[in-house]
Amino acid sequence: KLVITSILATDMSLHGDYVTKIKEQNKRLMDCHPNDWDEARIVEERLLFCSGLIKCADISNVARPFPRAFEWAQILVKEFSRQGDLERELGLPVLPMNDRSKIVLEDNQIGFINFVALGLFESIHGYVQDLSFPVEHIKRNLAIWEQRKNEAHQLKEETIVSTATIDEKDYRRALNSETKTKYQLPTMPPVAMTSLSHVYPKETHQNEVMEDEWNPISSSGPVYCQCTIQ
Repeated sequence: KLVITSILATDMSLHGDYVTKIKEQNKRLMDCHPNDWDEARIVEERLLFCSGLIKCADISNVARPFPRAFEWAQILVKEFSRQGDLERELGLPVLPMNDRSKIVLEDNQIGFINFVALGLFESIHGYVQDLSFPVEHIKRNLAIWEQRKNEAHQLKEETIVSTATIDEKDYRRALNSETKTKYQLPTMPPVAMTSLSHVYPKETHQNEVMEDEWNPISSSGPVYCQCTIQ
């Protein structure tokens, strides 16, 4: 019965229920001593305790040093991806965790630790103090996965900015070169750069604004067209 119950406890569809039961068991052990329980109660508590230990062993890949945890993470992702490929070939629905086009290794591990592994190990550690080391490994691995995710996100942003900057520089360089060769404005003759007041007498027409009302510079200098300057 102990072996069967422990194996059945590894069913991940029951994971949340088992974590809740283990937390409740932790409180019971804090409130009373097992010597106060009858034999039937002790058997049930033992079954639950062993189920919790087996569950920890079942997902212990995230509780190992990071090099080993990283290796196991890659193995599991490959397995899930291949399962998704086979399901797609058979015309079956594919879960996001099995869809290789949607799997991100860092997100996969961060989510699994936060929502599955950490709570279980902390609950067991509540009344088995010798299991502090896997909890420490899990928290350390979580920090590494989060750092990898942030670095990848930052690198992606820097790559986008760098590419955009290079493209803009190349565009401006090409545009300036093309403008100079194909659309260079003709040089204005010297005579056009001098004042024409000595050639034509100054006249004022009905639609002409008086010069002293708008021209802040001397009339002896050249007059530039705004569109030409731009």
